[in-house]
Amino acid sequence: MLLLCSTSTAAIDSRDRPEKETKLKAFILYQIPKLVIWDVQIARQAKEFRYCILDDPHFAAVLSETVDGKLHQGRDIIVSLFDESEPIDSCRILYVAHDSAFIRKAHDQVSALFDQLIEQGVLVVG
Repeated sequence: MLLLCSTSTAAIDSRDRPEKETKLKAFILYQIPKLVIWDVQIARQAKEFRYCILDDPHFAAVLSETVDGKLHQGRDIIVSLFDESEPIDSCRILYVAHDSAFIRKAHDQVSALFDQLIEQGVLVVG
């Protein structure tokens, strides 16, 4: 009986692990802007500090929960799913999911996209 309880607890813990890892990843991503020296001109122009999440709606929701009500350098922190139609310069951090469909389908355009991101002062994290 004791062995059975121990085994079922381990099974529960292993099922919770992906969610715990997602929450930890969101917390770490929330901390990253504190370690970056941002371009002053770009930072002054922004009304908010925006995280754009590419191809991972679940992570976007977890990160939104993590940063809810928090500020970065006096600006509200916003989390949004990145839409190809939105201007890239609205993002301060672009999070690219490891299995991003966008990156797979547009791999020829990724280099040009990353060049544009660098020019706009967007930090890419994946």
